[in-house]
Amino acid sequence: ATLVPFTVIAPAYVPPRPVAGISDSATARISPIRLGDQVELIGAQVTPDRVQPGEQLEVTVWWRARRPMSTDYIAFAKVFGRKHVNLAQVNRYPASGWVVTSQWRVGDIWRDTFRLRLPRDALAPAVASVEVGLYDVTAKADLKPVASDGTVLDRVIAGQASLAWRESVMPAPGTRFGDHILLEGFRFEPDPPTVAPGRAVTVTLDWSADGRPSRAYTVFVHLLGADETAITQADGQPLGAEYPTSFWDAGERVADPHVLVIPPGAPPGEYRLRVGLYLLETGERLPVLDANGQIVSDHVDWPGRITVVK
Repeated sequence: ATLVPFTVIAPAYVPPRPVAGISDSATARISPIRLGDQVELIGAQVTPDRVQPGEQLEVTVWWRARRPMSTDYIAFAKVFGRKHVNLAQVNRYPASGWVVTSQWRVGDIWRDTFRLRLPRDALAPAVASVEVGLYDVTAKADLKPVASDGTVLDRVIAGQASLAWRESVMPAPGTRFGDHILLEGFRFEPDPPTVAPGRAVTVTLDWSADGRPSRAYTVFVHLLGADETAITQADGQPLGAEYPTSFWDAGERVADPHVLVIPPGAPPGEYRLRVGLYLLETGERLPVLDANGQIVSDHVDWPGRITVVK
């Protein structure tokens, strides 16, 4: 008991010291970003890459002093979810709150770790984006970040993670697209999908994954007339680009709504619904595979019809 204050408690409260560099991971190194004229961010890393509501994200950044400072800036880390909702935030002095910036020497590198607990009611699935920076209390403003090429940035994103509930079972069989994506079904609002010109029908695509897709694919939802011409369409990444396929993983299910607005001049009749995925950069469609892994198509047609009435 006599030794505890010296062997356990005291070492736990030893202030951190500057580090030699970014030794944790080569992936943490980034092109330096200046914050004002006195500090630059030279590394950033967010772990883990997948988290569910109620769990914790850890972000580590590496600051480097460029010039002597007389101001004690506040370091911050914020996590944003779907629709840019702020899910968690930490504000404190750098170096885990131990060392104020006015004590930094030119050339010092400080490793700074933030732990951010996400709320249990956070909307998921989503991409959790972690923003970091320095705040000037006197000026009541963040230090403006500037990239190495001189571009002024709105914010610094240290990294991103998938925010999603983990499934205990694998997805049910569905229409398989290449790269671990399955389409399990369609849902409509209104149901049945009967709609007048000028009105809209919402098509919700129930996706699942049996692995991590390698790319961020764009979903296409086309409404076709008798001549196979699209009268309207609703293309976009899943959940309004809030949860790209590159963040999905095995066991996930994603309900992905798309709104089709029927043109005012659309003639009454029955229309075919066609769905698929493609790479926005090239327009290349993701193939549909059969049970043997053979390519059978590059799209799926809903077996029913959407009816346009007068």
